[in-house]
Amino acid sequence: GFDCDSCAVIPSLHKQSPDIALGVDKSLEDKSEETEIGGGAFWHSPSLTSVKIPDGVTFVGNHAFADCQSLTEIEIPESVTSFGAAPFDLTPWTDARREENPFVIVNGIVIDAAKAVDDILAKRKAEEEALKKDLEDKNVVLIYNKEGEEEEPFEIVFPDGITSIGETVFVDLQRSINVTKIVIPDGVTQICANAFSLCHDCTDIQLPNTLEDVGDSAFAKTKWIADQPKTDGMFIVNGLLLDGKSAVGNIEIPDGVRAICGNAFTGNKELISVRFPETLTVIHQSAFKRCTALEAVYFPESLKEIRKEAFTECPLKSLVIPEGVEEIGYRAFITCNALPSVAIRSDNVRIDEQAFGYKNTFTQTGQYMHIYILSVRNDFILECREGSTAEAYAAANEMVCRYGIAGDANDDFVVDISDVILLSRYAAEDATAPELSEKAPQICDMNADGVLNAADVNAILQIIAHLDEEPETVA
Repeated sequence: GFDCDSCAVIPSLHKQSPDIALGVDKSLEDKSEETEIGGGAFWHSPSLTSVKIPDGVTFVGNHAFADCQSLTEIEIPESVTSFGAAPFDLTPWTDARREENPFVIVNGIVIDAAKAVDDILAKRKAEEEALKKDLEDKNVVLIYNKEGEEEEPFEIVFPDGITSIGETVFVDLQRSINVTKIVIPDGVTQICANAFSLCHDCTDIQLPNTLEDVGDSAFAKTKWIADQPKTDGMFIVNGLLLDGKSAVGNIEIPDGVRAICGNAFTGNKELISVRFPETLTVIHQSAFKRCTALEAVYFPESLKEIRKEAFTECPLKSLVIPEGVEEIGYRAFITCNALPSVAIRSDNVRIDEQAFGYKNTFTQTGQYMHIYILSVRNDFILECREGSTAEAYAAANEMVCRYGIAGDANDDFVVDISDVILLSRYAAEDATAPELSEKAPQICDMNADGVLNAADVNAILQIIAHLDEEPETVA
């Protein structure tokens, strides 16, 4: 059904930010590693009637095929495991799916619920009409829109068999129906970004034990999230830290937390330092964005992912990325201007664009026009191993790269008491001391005076004291 002039058989597409629109590029046909269809890629393609997405694509971005008013046939492989907001909105294909089921479900993911909301509204209207007729038969006048009168609350009931609730599917339900209770069924493992945000009057949200991942702002501005009891300013469900905006000072996140959810701490102005547990595997998008007092974070060896803009605009003073980290997301540490360097212990960590080492410069042209200019910081140093992906990132972005971590005298990529002992013996001219690493004269000359001596030993001791310092947990 796809042999026609107005069909799109998508070969493969560049993996990019969901906000970047893409088109079919024949030069990319052999790049089978590409796995995403970007946001708005085929938006408003009026002649497009059918689409075949190839096996291997995992993500379809925001409004990727929206407003394709002739699109009636879409073939989606099981490899697609996530969608952006309204990927097929305003298409005949979506209209047909809504008639089959008020919840449009693809690969277990709810990607559209407009018909479900319309059905609730229709039910309400039918009940009102029936009540009105009954009262009229009894010669009773029904007065509508009485001041202070509240509409009957509704509960959202999901069908069985779903595994994920897509982006913005129920955003701002308060504009159409008064939803106060939402029950997420067992089997759901993921709730995507902004799924229920702005549902202001929702006070009861029941989450299943199967839930593994909650996207940024999934429950933002709901009474439910605001009213939850918090320990040390944190609200945690099933090992997911959903909210920490009221946390203060130096905090230690408790054992058992597996993920810091998107926007969990965003905009917190009282947070100074955070120590993460060894159970943590992922820090989601914008989790600590604009925490304007956050100076120190202590990552565990269990950490695997630091996602997009996780620590943007935080005044961090030091940062060590553990060896187990596999991915550092787009602009994860951008505009952390107090950060002199980043030490990356992994050889093969994937580093997305502008992850760190960049700053925004604000300029003003004219009375109302403001421009932010993004540029590489010339005072930033990336500490890494030679031949690593971090070295490649530094070279691609024309950053200063240092092979090793400041104070690491024995080149084991950890600064600890063994480095202090080795350097002390060297400074004392101990002939039996092991040899320093080749990099030691550069990375252990802490005061840059060209000599390795007791002053450098003291400086390394101060680094160790800072790294081992347990932040005081605020009661």
